[in-house]
Amino acid sequence: MLHAPTNEASTEDKQSFYNELVGVLKDIPRHDVLCLLGDLNAKIGNDYTFCPEVHEKHGIGEQNDNGELLIDFSLLHDLVIGGSLFPHPDIHKYSWTSPDGRIRNQIDHCLINRKWRSSLQDVRAYRGADVGSDHNLMIATILLKLRKHTRKCPLPAKPLFASTKLKDNEMKTLLSVELSNKFETLVLHEDADCETIWESMKSCYQEVAESTIGYRPKLNDEWPSQKTWDLIAERKKIKSQLLDAHVPSVQIHKQNDYRRIDKEIKKSARTDKRNYIEQKIIQAEDAAKRGDSRTLYKLTNETIGKKLIQDGPVRNSDDVLITERSAIDETWANHFEKLLNRPPPDELLYVPSIAFFKLGINT
Repeated sequence: MLHAPTNEASTEDKQSFYNELVGVLKDIPRHDVLCLLGDLNAKIGNDYTFCPEVHEKHGIGEQNDNGELLIDFSLLHDLVIGGSLFPHPDIHKYSWTSPDGRIRNQIDHCLINRKWRSSLQDVRAYRGADVGSDHNLMIATILLKLRKHTRKCPLPAKPLFASTKLKDNEMKTLLSVELSNKFETLVLHEDADCETIWESMKSCYQEVAESTIGYRPKLNDEWPSQKTWDLIAERKKIKSQLLDAHVPSVQIHKQNDYRRIDKEIKKSARTDKRNYIEQKIIQAEDAAKRGDSRTLYKLTNETIGKKLIQDGPVRNSDDVLITERSAIDETWANHFEKLLNRPPPDELLYVPSIAFFKLGINT
């Protein structure tokens, strides 16, 4: 906690304080979150036009000499004054009240480096806190998002049980009976700890579930129909026969069969894909009518997919590689200007009326 010289102190004392503060900041790594709190005896005021990079319009009062020094210090070290960033009533901005109760100022501040500006959620004064001082309690709320630690070699996903089979009452009854029989044969020692009991119970559940309902099958893509998969299997079979054939006539025959079924597969896949998308669109429309936004967004993402927008370098008309952002924008603008802004044709193409085609009249 810092306590700066008052506004009436000498210039040497103020300069000595900020020099000492600069020495402290030099020892802090640049990538750390720098949060500077204290009684800085500085009024920054509500005029933020002088230096909007450091403070905004939610300060109070008028700026004094210490406030100007604080703004210069913040600008030099890329800091932001948090008390001026958030809109609050004036009673939640005052941090000091004079003994006679007539004068109230905002002289306690919270400074944070600009890199972590978005992590600062709120700064305000709490008058109700009994701290035994003429200063109000100042609280700054900071929210940090920790970096996710990813494994270099991710663990394989565990197979899931086919729990949908439990919707069948017969399967549910069978699972209950098997579990009861398994637990009847389970033997535990009296001095067994909780971890041992849990491992025994978990193994019972896993063994019974594996023997009764089994694991979920690995599903293929949703949209190809069974007809398409059958054609793919047949094509694979013909491919194997083609590789095993050594007679030229047989090879030609198998190659023709392979081309024919390959065309059928592509045609069937396009039809399946179209039907799949149409079905998803119908489901999305029904979800929108019901007001089910969660299902609507899920179906939309499944339909359009997640496309990566690539914004890389381009070549201009002189075949020169452009990498700068402004030059890339200018290159694209020139390209579309030449492409779209063309003069009208000298001779208009004559398109005969549809009546001539219906009557079979040549023009």
